[in-house]
Amino acid sequence: MISKETLANYKYLEKCIEETKKKIERLEKRQPSIVYDKVYGSSSEFPYNRRGFKISGYNGIAADKWEAEMAKLKRKLQQDLDNLQSLKLEIENFIADIPKEKAFEKLIFTYIYINGMSQMEAAMKLNIDQSNISRKITDYLRAYNESRI
Repeated sequence: MISKETLANYKYLEKCIEETKKKIERLEKRQPSIVYDKVYGSSSEFPYNRRGFKISGYNGIAADKWEAEMAKLKRKLQQDLDNLQSLKLEIENFIADIPKEKAFEKLIFTYIYINGMSQMEAAMKLNIDQSNISRKITDYLRAYNESRI
């Protein structure tokens, strides 16, 4: 079911998609810190002299925890991204599928929901009263949703 609220969210979907993609990128760049330490051993040949070795690497527990959290957050963000893109596509398809007999309504939906114009701006561009714009949207959505039941 398509509602005015669903259509009104169209202009925010692209920003939400961009922000979600940025979150995924930030998560991929943020890795666990590298741990530095020193261990002692000896040379493999006689005389066995004690030697210190500097080592570095990821803390096993922290790295495992980070990987698990990263995978979980990435799945969640990817799911959000898929949902946002799906909703955006649904709205674009809804407007694209308005029949050519309803070209005026299609133009109104495109101006307001795709191009982000206000109802007053669309009314001025189409040389009609703003209340006609509102009524056309309401009437078309009502007829569309009733035909889907």
